[in-house]
Amino acid sequence: MTTPRKISQQNLAEKAQQQHQLLVWAGLCVLFLTLGLALHYGTRWLQQPTTMPLQHVVINGEFKNLQSAELRDLVMAAAAGGFFAVDMQAMRRAVEQQAWVDSASVRRIWPDTLYVDVVEQVPLARWAKAALINQRGEVFEPGDGIYPAGLPHLNGPYDRSYEVANRYRQIGADLKRVGLKIKFLRVNPRMAWLMVTEDGIRFEMGSQDVAQRLNRFIDLYPGLAADREERLRGVDLRYRHGFALQWQPQLSIAKMGV
Repeated sequence: MTTPRKISQQNLAEKAQQQHQLLVWAGLCVLFLTLGLALHYGTRWLQQPTTMPLQHVVINGEFKNLQSAELRDLVMAAAAGGFFAVDMQAMRRAVEQQAWVDSASVRRIWPDTLYVDVVEQVPLARWAKAALINQRGEVFEPGDGIYPAGLPHLNGPYDRSYEVANRYRQIGADLKRVGLKIKFLRVNPRMAWLMVTEDGIRFEMGSQDVAQRLNRFIDLYPGLAADREERLRGVDLRYRHGFALQWQPQLSIAKMGV
């Protein structure tokens, strides 16, 4: 049987343990509250524009049509905030909105620098009247209206730009075997294809079996062009089992009597 004295000592020990636990929990609550307030006010302080203001912008990339200085000015104008406050996603979008920018990434370099990696658009050809098409078949419009010289001209419905770009590459590789190069390639809404080479040969290719019919012509072209005084001006491939040719006489200096 437990004596009253022993019961009293046990109660005191339990109360002491409970008080200790309460003190630990209270201490933890105060600690977490202090850390929360420090984080809150510290974050607000870091987001102030005057806290660690940005001083430098580094633009990295290989450019033919972009100007590093203009991109740097754009980034600095959009950098509304200090080192930690700047909106990186908004910064990237601002750079990528430039017509000649294909993609961009932005990162911070401690303590006051933004490093911007920029990939410039690589045009495959001109597109329609006032645009360009890149290597992936995406259409973009140069803001300054300046187009690189020597580009072929592609055209067609805008939702067919990827198909036109792929067809251009395929046909271009086939024509290279016989020394011909595309100057103009178009597909109309009925999916009929028209092509003009750099030396002025016009190809009516229709909408059916385009690659097969063109390769049939390419296989025979060296023999057709050999030892002829006429110049090939037109090829109609819209025949199931053959093609029609249009020749133009070439007037040499000797024949003109000069």
